Amino acid sequence: MKNRVLAFLVVFGALLCIVAPLAAQDDAGTYFRVALWDVKRTHWSSYEENFTKNQKPILDKLFAEGVITEWGITAESIHTEDGYTHATWWSGKDLASLQRVLDAFGEENEQLSEAERNKRTAELIASIENHRDILGRSLLFRARSTQTDEGFSFLSSVQAKPGKGREYRESWQKRNKATHDRLVDEGTILSYGIDVEFIHTEAPGRITYWRVVPSLEADAKVRAAIRANDTRTREERLAMRQALVVEGSHRDSMSRIIHYAVKGGEAAPTSP
Repeated sequence: MKNRVLAFLVVFGALLCIVAPLAAQDDAGTYFRVALWDVKRTHWSSYEENFTKNQKPILDKLFAEGVITEWGITAESIHTEDGYTHATWWSGKDLASLQRVLDAFGEENEQLSEAERNKRTAELIASIENHRDILGRSLLFRARSTQTDEGFSFLSSVQAKPGKGREYRESWQKRNKATHDRLVDEGTILSYGIDVEFIHTEAPGRITYWRVVPSLEADAKVRAAIRANDTRTREERLAMRQALVVEGSHRDSMSRIIHYAVKGGEAAPTSP
């Protein structure tokens, strides 16, 4: 979800979600904006509570109006020394839809009293160690219409060798897309995609595969299906990796869903 987000991001129990039939939406999730937050440990609960109170209503409204097609907030499950602890993001059909979210946040802020604005600013400064934004594009995206407060996001990214990004993505699609689409139809996967940065703040060529699942039990089914579908030998897998991927560039992340909403649909595969 899209916390979706790249594997160098911090970009996602039982299933308690509202699932509607898959609907057509040709350019769903084409662009996304991620905010990464390194929240001090003593402020994790208050940060999540403040988001739910102050930002979630705005995102819910824009989602219901169709301005954005996806939004979420996640907490990182596997922490690293220099990593982030939380991610928030939203997706839309174009950059203007992403900007409308920022504008809505600004308009809401202007309606607050000066005392309340100062209070919120002070709370944010006190709770955040580091912050980073990422603006990206989904080259491949599919989802079931879902609104949930539970689940997990898994991300896996690699640095493609120069000129090999398209070949890497097409290889992934050939091996995995049909299986993933079936799992989306079954509800085992809520959404999945392949993302790249649109505004490059890292070296170009980083490609991220991600999926959002309702539970760890569901993710076990996904992993089993991927293994069963991969008929390559170990030597063939290694040869492909060496041909397409920069050695040592593979990174994974796992995050817990706090809130997530996505409209069902599929974005046709596009070029980087």
